[in-house]
Amino acid sequence: MLTTVKNVLEKYIPLSPETTVVVGFSGGWDSMCLLHIVKKLSDEYGFNVVAAHLNHAWRGEESDDEEANAQRFCAEFDIKFRAERLDENVKQTEAAAREARYEFFKRTVDYNKAAALLTAHTRTDNAETVLYRIAKGTGLNGLEGIREFRIQDDMNIIRPLLSFSRKDIETYCMDNELFPNNDSSNQDTRYARNNIRYNIMPLLRDINPNVETSLINLAEIAIGNNKIIDELVVNIERQISVGRKWLTQNFMRLNSAIRRHFVYSLLLKNNIEPSFSKVQEVMNFIADNMISKSGKTLSLTSNLTLFTSNK
Repeated sequence: MLTTVKNVLEKYIPLSPETTVVVGFSGGWDSMCLLHIVKKLSDEYGFNVVAAHLNHAWRGEESDDEEANAQRFCAEFDIKFRAERLDENVKQTEAAAREARYEFFKRTVDYNKAAALLTAHTRTDNAETVLYRIAKGTGLNGLEGIREFRIQDDMNIIRPLLSFSRKDIETYCMDNELFPNNDSSNQDTRYARNNIRYNIMPLLRDINPNVETSLINLAEIAIGNNKIIDELVVNIERQISVGRKWLTQNFMRLNSAIRRHFVYSLLLKNNIEPSFSKVQEVMNFIADNMISKSGKTLSLTSNLTLFTSNK
């Protein structure tokens, strides 16, 4: 695992004393495994590591105990630790929590002038994400699942554990005598992703014991097909855009399938789940306001809006 993580990191950033990386660190199995490996690599190559922990504070004392355990781990291994407490006004949903986490990660990356954020998404997470998007309604872009590398809000995000299953992670932690947090909310099947993990995936394994591999293969096919599409539409994008803006009238002259492709890509680049309904909402908003002289705005996230006018 150490070699795999090193090879992934070296594809995107230099492993040198001038480099700092931020690791998203809940203290759970996946992130503790990743942080432990990254610390070993930092000792060898001299780059700097910061662990970023967001205390959601939704489970009271349990959440505080998890933060304390994460901080103890970092102290034991001499890792710089930064923690924040989630604002109590943040809505208690998966989407809101995810948005708040990445805002916190972005602040931590910027403060430390880090080269990248590392997150501990696994092969299993990737398969579950593909299935989740199928259930919610998605297109080829959404079927790509979790990418090994992406840029969001000018922040490099690397997922070095994507080739490993959750079982691999658990084995690593036990072999290295690590004691991760066990978040009780991870067992709560009222959350969609937990429902997929504990109820839906076992049923699918009855049909196909290798369903996880099948979903990953589907994602790889989607990635390949989207690369072809991206090459074909790159000239079209030049015709409809100026800088980071789309020219509304030019955009609306495109075939609806091409418009949909651009909207899916826009949502993914901004870390928004590209469900069919969300894409349709954006497309309808643009169509409804394409002749507005003063312009209209659509809220996509708490700090991201889409502005449309007749220009």
